[in-house]
Amino acid sequence: YPAAFCVALLNSQPMGFYAPAQLVADARKHGVEVRPPDVNASDADSTLESDVAEEPSPIAIRLGLGMIKGLSKASIERLIEQRQRGGRYRDLSDLAQRSELSQAVLATLADADAVRSLASDRRAAIWQSLGQEKTPSPRPLLAPCDQDDPLPDTLAPMLPIEEVHADYAMTGLSLKAHPISFIRDDLTREGCVQAAQLRDLRDGRPVRVAGLVLLRQRPSTAKGITFVTIEDETGPINLVLFPAVWQRFYSIARVSGAWLVDGKLENRQGVIHVIVGRITELRDRLSGLHIPSRDFH
Repeated sequence: YPAAFCVALLNSQPMGFYAPAQLVADARKHGVEVRPPDVNASDADSTLESDVAEEPSPIAIRLGLGMIKGLSKASIERLIEQRQRGGRYRDLSDLAQRSELSQAVLATLADADAVRSLASDRRAAIWQSLGQEKTPSPRPLLAPCDQDDPLPDTLAPMLPIEEVHADYAMTGLSLKAHPISFIRDDLTREGCVQAAQLRDLRDGRPVRVAGLVLLRQRPSTAKGITFVTIEDETGPINLVLFPAVWQRFYSIARVSGAWLVDGKLENRQGVIHVIVGRITELRDRLSGLHIPSRDFH
């Protein structure tokens, strides 16, 4: 039951080495459909979701509103309570009036793309959310419904890379694409291989890989060796940094969230590592994307 297992882990965060982005990626590799947080479909926690009442039917994961950064528990409870009482929200104005959420909360929901069922364009949703009252009050029963403020003529939809970066900023993951995929052509020209290709390469050959830093760990029994996991659009890559390499590239190794790595491949009986020889900063190519790693000592 991979979907149920993933939901249980998501709702038990924070725990262990694996962040929600890696749990979701693994579930999708196992054939599980994962759906984004949405004001008309999500609970506070992530849930299992089916499109039909009869079983057996495909079961998907619906990510919870609690995954959205900056969204309070009280706001989530208010949103869900009003949805259960009055049915699905029709549009952003209906959401604002019934839930009485502040402009700041509505903007957070729009930033997180959690109003996709109300406004298909994310940037337009953000604009409309900022047009709501900062501190909403109940409306008279027979008050006319105001139209949303017209969108400026120059308002363009977000680019795919902007959508992905916004997803990571608001929820720590994206179901649309992986940030590394947007610079893959450049990386390939520079000799980088993907994580999925490492298993087919011979042991001992030099390799160049790139990815987001997921975690750094230095066990007390490892004699100063640091183990790092990075991730590209095809999966994780395990790195080994000996003390001299860690010290040589300390300013990048300690704080950077994205690396370009040159090293030697160890591929022995299906266990794959890259022994790091050189680290190059990659974060400047990702337009300011910030991915906090999990560091263990």
